[in-house]
Amino acid sequence: MDERDRLEAAFRAAIYAVEVDGRPRQFLIGGSIAELAGQPFALLTAFNPKGLSRNLADNESAQLKLEDDLAAAGYRKVRGSALDVRGGHREPMFAVFGMSLDEAVAVAQEFGQAAIVWFDGERARLEWCEHTAAEAGP
Repeated sequence: MDERDRLEAAFRAAIYAVEVDGRPRQFLIGGSIAELAGQPFALLTAFNPKGLSRNLADNESAQLKLEDDLAAAGYRKVRGSALDVRGGHREPMFAVFGMSLDEAVAVAQEFGQAAIVWFDGERARLEWCEHTAAEAGP
């Protein structure tokens, strides 16, 4: 299994959550969220670029920069997360509304992410960034 296959398996095995009316709504890749029908969003994180674990302080610092960048650009965002049920790892994310898929992929690339979860208003899908995890920048 190569690196992309490993990452894809991890993304597809994860349970995702987005806050709706103050409560998390869980979904999987391929799943829907009735309360957010017709409202596209991207799930973005700055944690663990290149699909590699790094220390909590570096992850939190990068996540704060992502949050600041999103706020400065005026995007509406709510808290989200991904849970790897195989290893118990939880990663914080932002569900970002009002952003195109191309914009979301560009932001993810800036933060070294291999892929994002894109909810097109009907179903969640995995969208790979143009680079592979091994080619991602710092």
